[in-house]
Amino acid sequence: MGLLTADSLLRFASGLEGERLTTMARGAAFTLRVRPAGIEITPESSGEARLVPREKVGRVCAEFQRLRSTKPGDYQAITFDASYLLAVIDLYERDAGGFLADTYAAGRKRVPEARAAGGGASFGLLRGLATRPTVYVCFTPDRLSMRVAGTDRRLENVPLLAIEAVTQRIYAIGGDAREVSRPHVELCNPFQSDRTLVGDVDAAGVMLLYHLTILLPPRLGIRIRKPDLLLHPLHVQPGGVTTFELQGLVELGRVIGGRRVEVYLGEPLTDDRILAHRYEPARSYPVTTSPPRGARG
Repeated sequence: MGLLTADSLLRFASGLEGERLTTMARGAAFTLRVRPAGIEITPESSGEARLVPREKVGRVCAEFQRLRSTKPGDYQAITFDASYLLAVIDLYERDAGGFLADTYAAGRKRVPEARAAGGGASFGLLRGLATRPTVYVCFTPDRLSMRVAGTDRRLENVPLLAIEAVTQRIYAIGGDAREVSRPHVELCNPFQSDRTLVGDVDAAGVMLLYHLTILLPPRLGIRIRKPDLLLHPLHVQPGGVTTFELQGLVELGRVIGGRRVEVYLGEPLTDDRILAHRYEPARSYPVTTSPPRGARG
């Protein structure tokens, strides 16, 4: 599954070249072409091509993940061509976050292959409503890894945010944050700390929520049920982990939308162990007085 960045959106958009697309707000028709420097948009009304630079594409992607807004006006500070980019982002999300990007680029085979692979909107919606997903989150100061247990939905990224120091505006998340070159913009790694598991709780919340939204996007406008979250820090400090830190991670998971939140310390877990609950959480919410069903001593 692709992460919504400038690179992944451009890659996805390459499979849409030559097609007649329309904006969501006004239904304005346009076509696009992917260039090394960005996306070239040609409105049908004018027939004149104009380029949206890669840097602005990345900023719109980051802002969309923060706002989840489809109103072009919310992105005017970045580009006046946001309505076209939002139309492409909408297609990207409808196809399970770029799940069919390779298929689009190769032959533009659409709905049948998506449903056969379990990535179609209808099947994905029913499956999401019928089951409660468990998201396994592993993190260190160098890497963030998230996957939905029992599925092929997973992603990895660098835990970095590009943040404007005064306004706290986020310009990019993940690897793209290194590419932002603007005055007063600083890199923030929420998991970088000499003393604690999480150095910046607010930034960690933004980072995790951003990726959680990508892993579990809405289907046909319906939000998938709140997931269970299993948080697994892999960089325990030499002095160990305090109960205060463990509870802090639980609260962080609750804030970003976890229905059940557990913190685990130990070796990485397989999907089989996660789904059968064959592990001992160090902290959990709701608090249980006995091992959950299926747990093994």
